Amino acid sequence: MKKKLLFMGVLIGGLLLTSSAEAQTAFGEERLITANVEYPRSVYATDLDGDGDKDVLSASYFDDKVAWYENDGVGNFGEQQVIANGDGSNFVGAADLDGDGDKDVLSAFYLDDKIVWYENDGVGNFGEQRIITMEADGIRTFYVSDLDGDGDKDVLSASYLDDKIAWYENDGIGNFGEQRIISSTTNGAQQVYATDLDGDGDKDVLSASYLDDKIVWYENDGVGNFSLPYIISVVDRVIDVAATDLDGDGDRDVLCISNRDDRIYWYKNNGNGGFGNQRLVGFSAESQDIDVVDLDNDGDMDVLSSFEFDNKIVLFANDGSGNFEYQQIIENAIMFSQLVHTADLDNDGDMDILSFSLNNTSNNDNIVWYENLLPPIGINTVNSSSMTVFYCYPNPTNTHLSIQQATNEPAFYTLYNAVGQLVATGTFSGATHTFSVAHLPSGWYYLEVNGEHFNIIKE
Repeated sequence: MKKKLLFMGVLIGGLLLTSSAEAQTAFGEERLITANVEYPRSVYATDLDGDGDKDVLSASYFDDKVAWYENDGVGNFGEQQVIANGDGSNFVGAADLDGDGDKDVLSAFYLDDKIVWYENDGVGNFGEQRIITMEADGIRTFYVSDLDGDGDKDVLSASYLDDKIAWYENDGIGNFGEQRIISSTTNGAQQVYATDLDGDGDKDVLSASYLDDKIVWYENDGVGNFSLPYIISVVDRVIDVAATDLDGDGDRDVLCISNRDDRIYWYKNNGNGGFGNQRLVGFSAESQDIDVVDLDNDGDMDVLSSFEFDNKIVLFANDGSGNFEYQQIIENAIMFSQLVHTADLDNDGDMDILSFSLNNTSNNDNIVWYENLLPPIGINTVNSSSMTVFYCYPNPTNTHLSIQQATNEPAFYTLYNAVGQLVATGTFSGATHTFSVAHLPSGWYYLEVNGEHFNIIKE
C-alpha cells in the first residue's frame, strides 16, 4: 500500500561518464537567489511584474510556501515575496489563465491533494487562492496547455497516490470544470506533458508512471477526448519525461530518466506517434530531472540534468542528429539537487540555469542560478570600424584552427581556455592563417581576433 509521503529516490548506484574530452565549464559561478526556503521542490522563471525580465517562482515543501523573487533585469533578485502557504507545497508554474495578458501563478500541494491558482494584477500582486481541483491524491506535477482547441489554457495533472492522469477545462477566464480522467491505471503517476506527437496539430498527452515503469501517450481528437494509452517503452523506475525534436526532423521525440538504471534515454518519433528503439543520451547518478534547451547556441536541443546524489548538473550536448557524445559538468558541488530549469535571467539572449541545493547544516536551503557565458558558436562578427570579417574553421576541431579574413591587414589573435588561461597567441597578415591545437586538451576555448570573439570546441 502506498503511503502518503513525498516520493524521494534511493541511490542504487551510478556512474557519470564523459567523453574523452573532460568537459570544461562555460557557465559562471553559483549565484544565490534565496536561502529562505526549506526543501524546495520546484522552481520556474517568467515575467510576473510586467517589466520584461524573468522573475523566479519557488515551491518549498517543509515550510509550505509558494513565493516569488523580483529580477532587476540583470539577474539580481529581490527579497522573497510569499504568495501563499499550503500543506506540502510541491510544484509551481505560471500561465495566463484568465486571458488578461499577464502571468498568473499555479501551485500544487501534495498533502492537500490540490491544484490552485492565484490571479496576477499585472505587476506581481496576487489574489486569493482559486481551486482548480481537490481530487488529485498525492499530486506530483501539472502541465498547462490548450487541450480542447478553444484558445485558452487548460490544466493537466499527474497524481501519484490515485494513479490518475487527468485534465481540467478552462472556460477562458480561469474557471475550471470537473476532473476529466484520461487514465486511472498509471501505477504511481509521476510526470505529465502535452505536445503534438502525431503531427495532427493538437496537443496529445505524454505520461510517466513510476511503479509500473511505463512511458505512454494518449492521442487527442482535437477537442480533449483522449485514446487509450499507446506504450512507448517500459523503463525501470521512470521518474521524468519530456518531448522535443532531438534529431532535427521536425517532429517531437521523447526523453526519459530511468531512476534505477541511472540512464537518460530517448526515442525517435516517426512523425505519426510511432516510436523507435531506446537510445542512450547518457549515464547519470540518480538523475531526478531533465530540461531540454539549446544551451550551447548551436541550433539544436541539448539535454540538461541534475544528479541528486552525485551533486552535479550535467549538460549532454546534441550534435543535431540526436547523438550526445560531448558531456559537460556545469556544477559538481550542488548538494542534492533535484531540479534544473532554464531561462534567460540576465537578458543577454542566452539560456541560464536555475536550480536549488539542499543544506545539511541548517533548515534553510538555497535557490541558485548559473550564468551562461557562451557566445553563439560559429557566429562570424564584423568590426564596424574596419568592416573586416573574420571566419574561424573547422569548429569543432581536433587538430588545427584556420582564421580567414577578407583583407590582408595585420591581425592579432589570442586563444584562452575555459578558465581564462592564455594558451596560444600570434599575428598574421595574409588572408588565411592556420595554427595547431592538437596538443591542447579537449574542451571549450575562446578565440579573439582583433577584438572579435569566437567560441571554439576542441574535440
